[in-house]
Amino acid sequence: MLFGLAPLAVWFPYAAYRDSHLRHHDDAHLTEPGRDPESYFVTLSQWQSAGAVLRAALVVRNIFCGRLLIGPLFSIAASWREAAQAVIDGNARMVAGWAVHVVLLAALVYWLDTQCGISWRAFLFGVDYPALALASVRSFQEHRAADDARERTVINEAA
Repeated sequence: MLFGLAPLAVWFPYAAYRDSHLRHHDDAHLTEPGRDPESYFVTLSQWQSAGAVLRAALVVRNIFCGRLLIGPLFSIAASWREAAQAVIDGNARMVAGWAVHVVLLAALVYWLDTQCGISWRAFLFGVDYPALALASVRSFQEHRAADDARERTVINEAA
């Protein structure tokens, strides 16, 4: 439990990630836009209502280099939208989780800067953003859209 409190995933608290990832593993709805919080797909109505810039970003996000470069932006935006929704809904547990996360993150950034000589910019954009990008590589290969839910996950059998 205490390890989960450490703000190692800068962009969202562990509890928010855990809850979202458990919703993602509802296999009947895996990859389904609006139901799977980690889906890289959008509905036809979402696509039609998106502007040209967002459409281009969605296309780029679904190629390997795009997943690495701008994929984390989508993940960060989604987690922050969930945080805002938690405030709107009065979800005290999630709001408290974010509050603790922000306080601990500020302490971590202060410690890294004053004791280790690592600036917040280097930590966020040289360590944590690339870590989130690398984490998205597996999902790029592992999940795909398919009518049959059993065909939406690739099983990796390589060492």
